[in-house]
Amino acid sequence: MAEDNNDVKKTFDTYSQLPVFVMILDVDKNIIFLNHIAEDLFNDSDFQDDYIPIEPVDEFIQKLDETINTDRVSDIEISIPSKSGSYSYLAASISKIKYNKDADGILIIGSDMTHFHNLKAESDSLIEDLQISRETIVQDAYRALDLNDKLAESEEKLKQMNATKDKFFSIIAHDLRNPVSAFTELTNLLASKGEEMSSEERMEFTQDLNKSSKQMSALLDNLLQWARAQSGRIEFNPDIIYIDKLVENIFYLLKVTADKKRIKLINRVQPETVAIGDENMIHTVLRNLISNAIKFTNARGRVTISSEIIDKQVYIYIEDNGVGIREENLDTLFRPDVYNSTRGTNNEKGTGLGLLICKEFIETNGGSVWAESELGNGTKFTFTLKKVDNVELKQAEKNYFDTTYVDDIEEISAFYEESSKKLSVEISTKEMELLPRAIEELEYNFLKKCSELRETLLISEIQEFANELRATAEKYDIEVLSDYCAGLKENSDSFELDGILKDLNEFPKLIDKLKQMLMA
Repeated sequence: MAEDNNDVKKTFDTYSQLPVFVMILDVDKNIIFLNHIAEDLFNDSDFQDDYIPIEPVDEFIQKLDETINTDRVSDIEISIPSKSGSYSYLAASISKIKYNKDADGILIIGSDMTHFHNLKAESDSLIEDLQISRETIVQDAYRALDLNDKLAESEEKLKQMNATKDKFFSIIAHDLRNPVSAFTELTNLLASKGEEMSSEERMEFTQDLNKSSKQMSALLDNLLQWARAQSGRIEFNPDIIYIDKLVENIFYLLKVTADKKRIKLINRVQPETVAIGDENMIHTVLRNLISNAIKFTNARGRVTISSEIIDKQVYIYIEDNGVGIREENLDTLFRPDVYNSTRGTNNEKGTGLGLLICKEFIETNGGSVWAESELGNGTKFTFTLKKVDNVELKQAEKNYFDTTYVDDIEEISAFYEESSKKLSVEISTKEMELLPRAIEELEYNFLKKCSELRETLLISEIQEFANELRATAEKYDIEVLSDYCAGLKENSDSFELDGILKDLNEFPKLIDKLKQMLMA
C-alpha cells in the first residue's frame, strides 16, 4: 500500500514540474491533481468543488466520456474565464492513465495559447476591417463613377437645354422682327408722307400700327410670363380649386370671342370636381387652352370642357370639333425649340407661347398635359391635377362662400354701396351736371375697350387703359372712379390676373351705378 502511494506521489511530483497546464481527474470526473499552473488559473476563476470552469462545457464533458470509454486520446481547445472577464486559452490533450495500480484516471495537459489566440483575434479583426475598407473603397469608386456618369448626363442635358433655348429665342426674335419691322416702316411712311395722305389713308395706317403694336405687346407679355415661370419668379400658392366655377368664369370672359364665330361653349365639369393647385396658374392654363379651341374651331362649332376623377388625380378635358392637328405636329406642341404659331379659322394670330406656358404651369402644379387629335376631326387637350381629399374638402366648404367664386355678389354690392355713399357726399350740384357727359365718354371710349381687354388680358394695354381712365376721372372729379383706376393699375403692375379680371368685370356695373346715381 505504501508502495502504491509512493508511486502516485512520484507521478504527481513529475507533473508538478511541467511548465504546462496539468489536471488529473478520476473516472467520476472529480479533480485528483492540479499542478501550480492549473491552480493559478482556477484560483483566478469562479472555481468550485462541484464545478470545473472550463469552456465549452458540453464539448469538454463529451471528450472526457469518449476517452473513458474508448481509451482514445482527444484534442480540444478550451478556455478558462477569469474573474476580470478575460479568458485563458489552452490547446489541450485528454488521455486515459493509471495513477496507481488499481485506479484509472484522466490526464488533461494543455499548452497556453492565449497570446496566439489574441493575435489571431486581432488579425481577424484587422482582416475584417481591411475587408470593410476594401468594400468601402470599391463602393466609393462605384459611387464616384455613378456620380461622374450623372454629371456627364446633366452636362449633356444642360447643353441640350441651352441649345433649345437659344433656338427658341432665335425663333421669338424672328417672330418679333416682323411686327417691329412693319411698325417701323409704317411710322417712317407717316413721318415722311403723312401730310400728303388723306384722312382715310391715315386712319388705315393707324389701324395697321395698332395691329402691329398689339401683336408685339401680346408676344412680349407671353414671353415675360414664360420667362418668369422658367426663372421661378412666379409665386406658387396651391389651394383648393372648384374647377366648374373656374370654367364658368373663363367662359364669361371668352363669350364675346366665341359669339363672333357662333361657337357653343359647353361646361360638363361636375360640381364635385375639386383639385389642388395654384388658381392663377390654372386659370391661365384653361384660358389659353379654351382660347385655342375657339381659335381653331370653325363657325357654329363647339368647345366642351369635362372632367373625370381617377384614383388621386383629376383629369380635365378641353375638346373641340375644329380643324385638328397633324400627327407629326402633336409631339412638338410643347417643345420650345419648335415654333407652333398657326393662324386660326378666322385668320387669328397667336404668339406661339401659350402651350409652353401651359406646360410649365401644369408641371409646377405636379400634373401633366398632352394632346390627342386627328386632322379634320378636332382636338382634345388633357391635363391633370391632384385630387382634394375629403378632410381638405370639408374644411374648404366652410369658407367656400367667402371666396371669389360666388359671382362676387357680396363684394360688388358692398363696393356699389360704398360708391353710392361717396357719390352722394362728394358730388356737388355742379359736378352732378357734368356726370352725364362723363357717363357718355365712359361708354363711348372705354366700355368696348374693357370688353376687348377681358379677352386678351394684355398687361401693357390694361395699364394704358387704367391711365386713360384715371385722366377721365380727374377731368370730371369722380373720386370712386379714381379709386377704381388705382386698384386696376396696382393689379396690372403686379400681374395679379384674378384682380385684373375682377376689376374689368366690375367696370360696366360701375357705369350702371353712376347712371342710377344720375337718375336718383
